[in-house]
Amino acid sequence: MMSRGLFRVDPAKGYRVVGRMRSAGTCLSMCYLGVVSCDSERRLISCSDVKCISPITTLSRPACGTDTRIYIADGSQWVLPTPNTHVSVAFGARSDLSDLPNRLRTPTGDPDKDPWDPTTTFVRGVERVKEGEWCVSLASHLSPTPLTPTQTLGVGTGVRLMRAGGTWHYSSASAVRVPSTPTTYPTNPRGGVMRGVFSYTHPERPDGVLHSNQMWYPGAVYGKGRIHCTTPVRPHLYHIPFTLIYKNSLIIANYRQGGEDVALELDYVTVQEVELGEA
Repeated sequence: MMSRGLFRVDPAKGYRVVGRMRSAGTCLSMCYLGVVSCDSERRLISCSDVKCISPITTLSRPACGTDTRIYIADGSQWVLPTPNTHVSVAFGARSDLSDLPNRLRTPTGDPDKDPWDPTTTFVRGVERVKEGEWCVSLASHLSPTPLTPTQTLGVGTGVRLMRAGGTWHYSSASAVRVPSTPTTYPTNPRGGVMRGVFSYTHPERPDGVLHSNQMWYPGAVYGKGRIHCTTPVRPHLYHIPFTLIYKNSLIIANYRQGGEDVALELDYVTVQEVELGEA
């Protein structure tokens, strides 16, 4: 669940999400509490818009919306992960990362199938076809995403591999079991501060680095509060149907799982701006 409103982000400042809550079901709820990054148009910035896992190269042939293959000048360092999931090709890439967040990219997989199943991935393979040219095989056409059927990108267009990961910044609480008595998070009153902008490239990790819970994504201009509740039995289950129940407090994620009723009762969730010297 995300807040309806947004707050403006200054990466030079610090922000802390504070929430007071308790488990209200028959078992302790597992809670995630933090923020999401949004761009200047107030759109959510996904991890797959910013996480770079390959060096930039260029198109060696034009690419159009009807293509199921693209040809690049150098794919020697385009190494697909194992398992090959959540990978996309981004176009218009720039070496200074000024294209991030980059939404001119292919899908990461079939949205109607299990995203962790490698057989549904969109980027199928990278193969050298001749000196100075590599072929990238795709699961489908480049239209309707990211190109229209009649759109063409020219030779020399920058391209790179991107990969999805954790989109949410759970800066204040991540996979914590909430007691049945009201508890304030973060439990460390000086912790949970979002600060600075995180880069997804690192010279020692050419496959990209792990998601940062406490730094904004490149291009973040606004932020939103985010809270997620799940059962400790299945901590990565994000898509359980749930109901919102309004009483004196707000109860989120009231559902039944494994014979237990899981619910989280919120007293409040608020965002504080803090001086970085005090964090």
